[in-house]
Amino acid sequence: LVRLARSRFLETTMIGKIAVLYGTRGGMGDVGKFVASQAWAKSPELAVNVAALSWAPKEGGGLGFDKGYPDVTYEGGRAELEAAFEGKHVEAIDAAAEDAVDRLRTVVEGCDAVVACLGNREPFMPRWVARGTETAVDACRAAKVPRLVVLNSFGIADESVLRQNETIPRIWRVLLATLLRRARTDLRQQATFLADSCDDLDVLVVKPAGLSPEKAPTRTWKVATPDDNAIDYAVAKSDVATFMLDEALHPTMHATAVTIGGAIA
Repeated sequence: LVRLARSRFLETTMIGKIAVLYGTRGGMGDVGKFVASQAWAKSPELAVNVAALSWAPKEGGGLGFDKGYPDVTYEGGRAELEAAFEGKHVEAIDAAAEDAVDRLRTVVEGCDAVVACLGNREPFMPRWVARGTETAVDACRAAKVPRLVVLNSFGIADESVLRQNETIPRIWRVLLATLLRRARTDLRQQATFLADSCDDLDVLVVKPAGLSPEKAPTRTWKVATPDDNAIDYAVAKSDVATFMLDEALHPTMHATAVTIGGAIA
């Protein structure tokens, strides 16, 4: 089924508790920041724990609101996101630290689902999405969290989408083989780990196309299928966040991976 969808948050809500884990640097982490802001907007019906993860030896700590992040350039977008974080508690965790699993366990304890947007796929950045995901999974297992929605990337562990004779897939294929080769290796390791070592968890892997800093949210998206993988290769970070949060709270896809892009007009 091809999904051309609007957020179910416009119609319904769900009482429960979730945790949002996001990387402090990179567009993938920005998606997690949007997930957190949207989840907080459902309070008090929805209880939300949030953790900002970084690979501190190379990235430093903090919450990811400096050094050009969040990279959101549409009018009012960054200010709105920053405002959503004002006065909120966010646990800053070094994903490289020995106590990372224990600290994450306290964040995810008692949660019905966890949304994880870790690491990055930009060039010249530390590669820790696979190791960070393993840490998050260990924490979820220890806390007996049943559902995990994880961000990966378009064209990873499903190279069929890159064989399309279109400009964007061709360019992305070249980038993954050259400038982003280390990012591709990291993301493949994450995807392999989730596919082969997480049978005890209900894991949905979300693989977005281009996460556009300048694209304002539309609350629509399209999930590609083998029969219809035509998507807009630029998708708003906020829209990917909405999809991930919807799937955390109202699961419709189980133990699978999906590619998501913008809806084609």
